Amino acid sequence: MNDQSSIHLDDKGQPLSGMKILVVEDEALIAMEVEEMIAALGAEIVGSFSRVTDALEAVERESVAGAVLDVQLVVHHSDFDSLAVAG
Repeated sequence: MNDQSSIHLDDKGQPLSGMKILVVEDEALIAMEVEEMIAALGAEIVGSFSRVTDALEAVERESVAGAVLDVQLVVHHSDFDSLAVAG
């Protein structure tokens, strides 16, 4: 059962309002779609990256609440664990 009372919504009904999110996706069209969906939920997109190393650099510069990761892209990267715990 889904208990929606535990989901925090801002006054516009946006559950990710104020959260900084980054996207790691090497397919440009998919990245754009993901960014639009996340922004529609109220989040601020910190950046969209096609390489894990670029995403790691961004996490070092800016605090983020979360990330949307292309599993096929990051699973083969040696710094995957670093990205998972960064921030």
